[in-house]
Amino acid sequence: MTEAYRRAWEAASRLVVLTGAEVQVSEVPEGVRIRLPVHSDDSEVDQLEVLSVLGQSDRFGHRGFADGSGQLWAVYHQDRP
Repeated sequence: MTEAYRRAWEAASRLVVLTGAEVQVSEVPEGVRIRLPVHSDDSEVDQLEVLSVLGQSDRFGHRGFADGSGQLWAVYHQDRP
């Protein structure tokens, strides 16, 4: 397992505990990406903890949709030689 996968799986596991949502893990050209669905009514979620987990990635962001739902994502870059 590469360092990028290890970091991504650790983050995904933590996000499942924090949110109860299913987290997708996939390989992308720059490394490993995780995606987490979010909803505008997720008031029980500790948002600062979620941001803390995402902040340990190499890049992260949010996509919002018209129905009030969204998706958080984070990318963990592959190991560099």
